Amino acid sequence: MHIIVSEERPSWVRVVEEWIDELKSRVDALEKRIDELYKKIADIFELHSELVDVFSATRALLVITLSTPVSLNVIEDGIKRWKEFADSYRKHLGKVPWPTIQVGIGMILAAAKVSNIDFDHVAAILIEIFGQDARHVVKIEDVIKFYGIENADKWKRLIKAS
Repeated sequence: MHIIVSEERPSWVRVVEEWIDELKSRVDALEKRIDELYKKIADIFELHSELVDVFSATRALLVITLSTPVSLNVIEDGIKRWKEFADSYRKHLGKVPWPTIQVGIGMILAAAKVSNIDFDHVAAILIEIFGQDARHVVKIEDVIKFYGIENADKWKRLIKAS
């Protein structure tokens, strides 16, 4: 007795195979998305670490100035570290946390003032390092608090010109 097996498969088998192919495609897409999310999480942890480092360095700078004035170069280095953080954040997440950076720059303004560094020098460095973004990094209230209203007005004119 011979059993004849037809080469043609039942239609339900084709339907199941199509579902399987679609599911494989969806699983592949989900795996790719999970990999992307893992990368984003790693980026966020790296950024958090950078933020802790730059805050710690800025806090240490401020504490040091309470006993010993620092030079303009030290203030400039602190500003550069905040710029590096801003650039890194923008690179990884597409935006910059300006309010967080304003807190750090506010501490640097305090350190500069305690060290008797003229606001014009600090403002020039901020504009040189941050360029167009300088308008976002300084809270006017901090300039008023540490350097007075006259320098706050000067800062407003400077950032309009840049």
